[in-house]
Amino acid sequence: MDHLLVPKHPARPAPKVRYYCRQEYDGGDFLTYPERMGWIDDGDTWLDLSDSHDVDEASAFLQQWLFFGLLHEFFGELADFSAFIETDSSSGIVYVHTRELLPMARAWLERERAEKRLALQGARLKQCLKKTYSIYHAVTDEQDEFLDPYLQLSLVATSRFLTHVASLLYPDEFPQAPWTLPCVKFDEGRLANAKDVNNDMDILGVEMVQSGWCPRQVGIAERCSFETYYFCSRLRMGRPPDAPRHDSCTQLQCLALQVESGTYATKHVRPGCSCPWLSPSTDAVCAILRAGRIPLVAFDPSTDTLALSSTTTTTSPPPPRYTALSHIWSDGLGNPSANALPRCQLRRIAAVVASTTSGSQHEPPPPRPQQQQQHWFWLDTLLCPVGGPDARDARLLAIQRMRQTYALSARVLVLAADLQATSTSTASIGTSTSAAAGPAGDDDSAEALLPVMDKLYLTALSNWTSRLWTLQEGALGRGPLDVLFGDGVVWGFDDDVDGEAGDLGGEADAWGLGRVDAVDWGYMVGLVRGDVDMGELQAGQPVVVDTTPRRFSLRHASVAVARRATSVREDEALCLGSLLEADMRAITRAPRRDRMKALWASLPVVPREVLFLREATMGEAGWRWAPRSFLGVPNAGNGVVLGTEGTARVTAEGLRTVAHGFDLDGLVCPLRRGVLRLREKGSGAVYSLIKQAPLLRGGAEQFEQAWTVPDGEFMRIALVVEDREIGRGGKYCCMVFVWKEEDEVAYARRGDAGFITSRDVAVDWESDGSSDEEAEACFEDPWSNDIYAEVTGTLQKEPQAWCID
Repeated sequence: MDHLLVPKHPARPAPKVRYYCRQEYDGGDFLTYPERMGWIDDGDTWLDLSDSHDVDEASAFLQQWLFFGLLHEFFGELADFSAFIETDSSSGIVYVHTRELLPMARAWLERERAEKRLALQGARLKQCLKKTYSIYHAVTDEQDEFLDPYLQLSLVATSRFLTHVASLLYPDEFPQAPWTLPCVKFDEGRLANAKDVNNDMDILGVEMVQSGWCPRQVGIAERCSFETYYFCSRLRMGRPPDAPRHDSCTQLQCLALQVESGTYATKHVRPGCSCPWLSPSTDAVCAILRAGRIPLVAFDPSTDTLALSSTTTTTSPPPPRYTALSHIWSDGLGNPSANALPRCQLRRIAAVVASTTSGSQHEPPPPRPQQQQQHWFWLDTLLCPVGGPDARDARLLAIQRMRQTYALSARVLVLAADLQATSTSTASIGTSTSAAAGPAGDDDSAEALLPVMDKLYLTALSNWTSRLWTLQEGALGRGPLDVLFGDGVVWGFDDDVDGEAGDLGGEADAWGLGRVDAVDWGYMVGLVRGDVDMGELQAGQPVVVDTTPRRFSLRHASVAVARRATSVREDEALCLGSLLEADMRAITRAPRRDRMKALWASLPVVPREVLFLREATMGEAGWRWAPRSFLGVPNAGNGVVLGTEGTARVTAEGLRTVAHGFDLDGLVCPLRRGVLRLREKGSGAVYSLIKQAPLLRGGAEQFEQAWTVPDGEFMRIALVVEDREIGRGGKYCCMVFVWKEEDEVAYARRGDAGFITSRDVAVDWESDGSSDEEAEACFEDPWSNDIYAEVTGTLQKEPQAWCID
């Protein structure tokens, strides 16, 4: 796997893959190799490994065929097998490597452009790649513990690479398929939450967890392409001396950074420091907030004093330039009891802020003369008042203006302990505190040592992107985003990321696209800048500094918060409100337990698809349709895609919308199963209806749960479906219980979310349909434990008006 792109200073070397072959590949036909070798190929579904052959024989056969055989099929006489084999001088063990794969592929591309060999043999090569894919999955699905996981990983890496090489010339002919990576049993009980539902984890995930990565960070890397996942598994992230353990974390959320106000301890720059604490006047800060302005602070290191100023919440007149700081409270820069910080922290912050506000092309017009020597910044610890009732009211005003605070800033500066423990010159795992000494000044040499991709992926996988509040701080800032690394280096995120992204397109750099996935690149940028439409950060497009805050759609906001966590659950509504440009006054004034309800009430329209989300909903009348939370919800509802437009209206009675319905007959309550079999009266079409229960912690499915029936009387049961054309692909839906019909509006209680499809899960998911015989047989099939009964219903021809509570 030496051909794969790795960080400049990888945390791990490339895995050593043993040379298992007992003979060289014979150079014959790839597809018939098993027969020539006396192996049984049973329709691409099973290779008889364990019964007839030991592990070494099986490994030798698979390596000879799916590695060396595939190289021969692609490169022909260019494939010198000896160039892929080396002997360890100390142990004498023979290994396989792929260091020659890149130059060999480049030579092949040169020849192919001249000879067009692939144009003639492309169909055959596609067959070989398909055979490799099917054999790999057939074997590893059954024998993942039987085979060397690094051997399996090498087969994935090589096949994907060759597919990409072919796609450089014929992109429509060689699409990449998703590969399942080899899993290993993971017995570390303290990290049981990191495992999947089978108590397994793939080999790259195990490596990352063993290196100290949080399972959430593993989950982010795992959802990317194999090449990106491999790159991330080799990253070196700094670990502060007091870094938390991730025992309770899952692949959806990092819970190791939660804080308790009663036990919180603000940190000095260095342990043992006892310097004095400094604070702006809380009364003055409160007065600024009550005047409708945003407070700012500046620190003078020559006198160790804090100066207080303010700016308007609009762009006219132009606000003074200031830096908005973004940090994680668990790193020790917060203070729940006073608006104060140790002097050492203020000196460090002032030095970094001063270094970022000098000579940037992004800076607005120069400040007024009396401001030139002061570097203003905003930090919640100092400028969100804490204390008595007056301070609490002013604090709510500060929260209400959080959107404008970051949008009007000249720049946002990210302070994260794990990134500050990561040196840009070595990207080493360590306990660096060199950032405490201040920024590195104008010396660009250290920053240049670490490539942009390394810094981007380190930032995207840092603890900073795991917290809820930092989402809006990275997303709403319209000026540049700066990230403080170790050695005091401040990295200008937008300039570097945009320039590098522009280089990812075009033929000259198309080669790199096989090793740097452009989609993954955009995903990582989105984790830092917010999971919004990436049009503003597309390859080749400059980052435009704009003082207008971007407005998230509910679709993008729900995706963005899914993998975030917060110590105060009720803060979710505050952050979502800022992103959605909701009525922050109403949300902050509501009791904490009612903040999500206040958020929904402040949104006049929402996407209708919220009805199909499987997650838990609110319990109050009129709001039982509304999701209780988006935190920890995988994939923004596990497949349900919220529309970007408002197609449903929020009212006190419930959610009003127009949608197709499927009226159900003959259901006897209570319902006993989670899968229903439906027959449509008019067409006779047969459908399967599957309940989608809320996912368990960590994203695991809940099976065999019956459809629930709400309390109270109702007239009929129906489904609200996202589209009348259901088809084999299926549609999302929810069960509703109609209790009143008035003025052509059906008033209904929302039940469970579900999925309806014309495929028959009780017979054969891949069949084209269910015959009458199959329909009858399903009740005698073992699957019948999950089948309630056959139910008739009528799929409405025209959409209906609904008010769903």
